[in-house]
Amino acid sequence: MEPWQAILLAVAAAALGYSMYQGTRYRQKLQGQDSLADALDDVQTIESSARGIVQKLEIRAYDYSRDVEARINNRLTVLDQLIIDADREIERLQAMLAESRQSHQLDRELSLDEQQRCFALRESGFTVEEIARCLNASPAVVEQALDEWQRPEQRAA
Repeated sequence: MEPWQAILLAVAAAALGYSMYQGTRYRQKLQGQDSLADALDDVQTIESSARGIVQKLEIRAYDYSRDVEARINNRLTVLDQLIIDADREIERLQAMLAESRQSHQLDRELSLDEQQRCFALRESGFTVEEIARCLNASPAVVEQALDEWQRPEQRAA
């Protein structure tokens, strides 16, 4: 046998020995492992990550519900204020309408019956303001009716 063949054979024997050593180490490592325990560890890891995801989603849902509730409360507050403002405006407009009706009613012309009543009240000693309140007319209209009554041409008719 030649020297190069002996070297080659020695290298091959060393490689074969090393691979056999690694194989036995790998088998021992596999035997030392519990596949059931590894599977349980994998399941626990997956469950814990799923729990974490669920917890994060719960937190996001809670924060979103608080945000929506705050927005609703803000809008309700604004609507309440608008309702209060609208009620005030309605009251103001109703007061203006009543005042307008009253002033329109007070500035009206007196009917013939009201004029006669006005004259009768004047002769009974009532003041112009009292007559105006009785007839629900303005004092100016009552004075005008009384002035016309006192003119001789009106009284003759």
